[in-house]
Amino acid sequence: KQHLEKEDITAVAETLKRLHALSISDIPHIRLHTLIKSRDADIVEAFETIENHPQEIVLCHNDLNPRNMLFTDNGVKLIDWEFAAYNDACFDLAAVCVEYALTPKEERFLMQQYSGSTICFGEKLDAFKVLYTKLCEEWFADHP
Repeated sequence: KQHLEKEDITAVAETLKRLHALSISDIPHIRLHTLIKSRDADIVEAFETIENHPQEIVLCHNDLNPRNMLFTDNGVKLIDWEFAAYNDACFDLAAVCVEYALTPKEERFLMQQYSGSTICFGEKLDAFKVLYTKLCEEWFADHP
């Protein structure tokens, strides 16, 4: 899928809620500071913004691009778990927003379906979208 309808967004939110509720030992914590090489002003600002918000460290997929999300009649199935690690829940949510080019209205809907609130909306979500985008750019530059 390249575009998500409302029912798709709901299915993604439900799948992420289940994933983020899991607790698994012996899984590493992701360190975005060490993965992103760039220290451009927008990256520095994104890290500073995130540090000014509460973190919700959970088990994350960390690679939620359309090739790793299979939409079925029974919801969304996630594949390719090589980057799974503990991270802020907002990282996975930001990845969905970026990968599917969600509108602000669709982003709000995703957050409402995910948490019943906008726990990751606004500047924290925007900061994670900046980091996710940069991480992808650097990954593809290093892996042509």
